[in-house]
Amino acid sequence: MVWRGKMMGMSVCAGVGVGPASCSEFARGSGVGRRAGRVGVAGSSRSSTTALLTREQKAKRIEEGKELLKNSAVVAAFDYKGLSVKQMQGVRRSLPEGTTCRVYKNRVMAEAIKDTPYADLSSVLNSQSCYLFVPEDSIAKTFKGFKKAMKANGRDGKTEPLFTGGIMDEKMLTPGDIDRLEELPTKEELMGKIASMIYSIPRSLAVGVKQVPTKLAVGVNEVSKQKE
Repeated sequence: MVWRGKMMGMSVCAGVGVGPASCSEFARGSGVGRRAGRVGVAGSSRSSTTALLTREQKAKRIEEGKELLKNSAVVAAFDYKGLSVKQMQGVRRSLPEGTTCRVYKNRVMAEAIKDTPYADLSSVLNSQSCYLFVPEDSIAKTFKGFKKAMKANGRDGKTEPLFTGGIMDEKMLTPGDIDRLEELPTKEELMGKIASMIYSIPRSLAVGVKQVPTKLAVGVNEVSKQKE
């Protein structure tokens, strides 16, 4: 019975698009997981052991979340409801190296963002949120890849927003704000623009200085003509 309950939990996970790493967490929060946990363990010391493991796992997930937050320039939440496991795998594959996609239960995420610059994310926590943790040098690539993958899944963001919200530089982002992040230049592009500007300054100065004697000569010549 216990094994059957676990199998039922796994099938539910697949139905809502929860990846293997988060399947056990989803099962613990669902009715299926709780029913399976009660079968065959009544009066057994195994229930207390299971509860202890659950607390340890929750604490581990909270610490993992805090570490991801610490290394992220942008955190964005989206609703994964209706996405299959295969579709979620496609979303993860679309993301550049350094960006992390994680499903967290509300209580876990609430604890992870508590007393951090990301505390305002509490306003977008919902029952089926998945989070993108994006480093500074991968912002544009992340959201371009994500939108392309979601479009392939039948979600183009036109009928309903792709994101429920996010945060950047301790400021909350609307779904529209997040959509525009794909237009941000990368660090390499910014450095290239700055270098180009620095290079153009001496050149413009040299051209200006070179033209001064010419203009002066023309002026002197005009004055001479007027005297004649």
